[in-house]
Amino acid sequence: QYEVGLRYANGEGVTQDMAEAAKWFERAAQQGLTAAEYRLATQFEKGRGVTQSDAKAREWYEKAAQGGNVKAMHNLAVIHAEGRGTAQDFKTAARWFTQAANYGLGDSQYNLAILNERGLGVPKDPVEAYKWLDIAAKGGDKGAAAKRDAIATELSPEDLARAKVASGTWSAKKPDPIANGDVSSMKTWQVSSLEGGAAGASAGATRAEIARAQDLLNRLGYDAGAPDGLMGPRTRDAILEYQLSEGLETTGTVTRETLAQLEATPN
Repeated sequence: QYEVGLRYANGEGVTQDMAEAAKWFERAAQQGLTAAEYRLATQFEKGRGVTQSDAKAREWYEKAAQGGNVKAMHNLAVIHAEGRGTAQDFKTAARWFTQAANYGLGDSQYNLAILNERGLGVPKDPVEAYKWLDIAAKGGDKGAAAKRDAIATELSPEDLARAKVASGTWSAKKPDPIANGDVSSMKTWQVSSLEGGAAGASAGATRAEIARAQDLLNRLGYDAGAPDGLMGPRTRDAILEYQLSEGLETTGTVTRETLAQLEATPN
């Protein structure tokens, strides 16, 4: 379901459709897939394919953050820091920035440094601020480097030495790949290109079989287009949706298994 959501979100093999992507992401998210929770949250935050909702974005970001998605941790921290759709809460923001920073996210490292510098949500601590700015600077953040150098002038030699040691001995935690969208270890599915006509049919499927599948899909409420035996985008999208709903192998083509299931499905 997550893979299908990605296909619709990116327009890979199917017509790009953010509303359809949200539907599939939500199905996967309801089953606890952290990466899907994050993707659904971003759509609610930006209003892409769904009605914009800070409350729903925060809800799904929180689930994804708790599941180990690093970007969700950062985005959730930003929501609390800015008070978007909720009361401004620097303490909660600092907690999530800290978690994301420890996984190596540069933006969270910089923001956490600022909170430490100003004492927002955490005790004021210029040594800790220097540490996180230095770590972010080493990751390529030029703004962090300039801010770090400015703070260095305010530290005593002893505190500066402590800050440098803290930065130098820090190492990033390794995030869970699946929680952060790398689903390569999970089963994937293939979608044929959308360029084929009759020649783009499934392996072994005749034009008559494709036309029969189109007719049956249309009767079941799937928009497969005219039953002309040609494999166009609408037909492929309809087949994919049917295969997914029936738990069949998701090929986007008319397989023997798909046609047999269509024939057996009451319409």
